Amino acid sequence: MIVAEALCGDASSLLRARFPGIDASIAGGSLDANVALMVCAGMVKRALIAPDDGVSQESETAGPFSRSQSFSNPMRNVFLTAADETLISGTGRKR
Repeated sequence: MIVAEALCGDASSLLRARFPGIDASIAGGSLDANVALMVCAGMVKRALIAPDDGVSQESETAGPFSRSQSFSNPMRNVFLTAADETLISGTGRKR
């Protein structure tokens, strides 16, 4: 629970850094607070479900030897996707 709470704080800080007027937009009603909450929750979920070792794909071959790994968010950081940014800056806005 403590990790999730810390990640929520990180996600909120990242949203405020990327979108400096987000609090005013929510307070003024031009951005639905549920959209911001959904984006924040998605950021936390991505960080929590990242594999422990960061390996998202692995491949091995026996002869004549081959091995490859792909990594995905090995530090379990929160991050915004392009879809998240679109929600906050565009379609999440009330008209």
